[in-house]
Amino acid sequence: MLYAVIALLLVGLLGGGGYFYTRKQDLVSSPFANAVDSMDAATEQNMDEGDKTLPSLEGAEPQQWEENGVHWSRDANGQLSYFDAASGAWVPYQG
Repeated sequence: MLYAVIALLLVGLLGGGGYFYTRKQDLVSSPFANAVDSMDAATEQNMDEGDKTLPSLEGAEPQQWEENGVHWSRDANGQLSYFDAASGAWVPYQG
């Protein structure tokens, strides 16, 4: 009985090892490997193109918008404020 259990364990280990070995070979020769490599190259190419400067907020026109029930305002200098309904006034945002 002991020999049968040992033999069964060995067969199971060998079968499991063979499965994972062939599975690893399938992943190496995956058809998606080339697509991922070309996507990485395209990303690198797009990241290196030109100067990616942010637009300046200086001298911009004042803006007002509502987000999740909060009314926001940005003045020409870029100062961000929100409307406090309890006090009825615009309060500078300090975040």
